[in-house]
Amino acid sequence: MNEIFKLFLTFLSGSFAGSLLQNYFQSRKDKIETRRRFLESQLQLYGPLYSLVVQNEDAFRRIEEIRNVAKKEFSGGVSDAPRFKAQETRTDEIEQTIDVQNAHVRETVLVNNGKIFNILSKKLHLVDPDDIGLVTEFFRDYNYYKVEVPEDKGTKLPLLIAINIDQISFMRPEFIDRVKQKFDAKQRELKKFL
Repeated sequence: MNEIFKLFLTFLSGSFAGSLLQNYFQSRKDKIETRRRFLESQLQLYGPLYSLVVQNEDAFRRIEEIRNVAKKEFSGGVSDAPRFKAQETRTDEIEQTIDVQNAHVRETVLVNNGKIFNILSKKLHLVDPDDIGLVTEFFRDYNYYKVEVPEDKGTKLPLLIAINIDQISFMRPEFIDRVKQKFDAKQRELKKFL
């Protein structure tokens, strides 16, 4: 009888250990699956953000390129070059250049910022906790711009006030860098699950 009891206990302890191991591995598998699904959800946020911030980054690069050439081209007085027969021509070209730069901001950056604002507003729960500060800064700048800068002119604030307060950023470089970094990191992590 003692042998049967020992056999029974061995069977129970083996079943119990097997059950514990099975529960452990199932729990681990469930955690991995939950993380994978969450990463996929986050990529539905960070993916579109990535596309939009890269477009803005490219627009900023183009604006800077135009600004640098314009600085070189329009510095100084009236040129002796035949295309600058009068100061009026130069003034018109300067205004055209400024208009093109402003069009890049208006047609690309501001449109994309509106899309980014909408995406973040709908999917804020998917933002990594360490990104909340940058997202909050983006929201602040976006809202300040909407209130303080009308679509058809410069600032609504008197110039002396506007130049003496914090400048509104269309998009901070840190925000662009973070979105790009997080998108890449999340893609790499998701690939490990596939």
